[in-house]
Amino acid sequence: MSIGQQMGLIAVMGNAVAASFIAWWDRTLDADRVRNVFAGEDVEPIQVAELPAPAAAVEPFQAADRHPSYSDSV
Repeated sequence: MSIGQQMGLIAVMGNAVAASFIAWWDRTLDADRVRNVFAGEDVEPIQVAELPAPAAAVEPFQAADRHPSYSDSV
């Protein structure tokens, strides 16, 4: 295994740990499901709720459109 492959593997593992921690922090981690998956048990697929339609596109802010003044920072 090359050093590049090793670095990629470590990056994937780090992202998995980070995603798990964030899910735990947000209280959205299903700990029982995680235990069942790691134990090799069959689990039902997760049903994803329909996402709402995206908001209307907003025109990007143009710095040239507005000149900040002292009163903006107070």
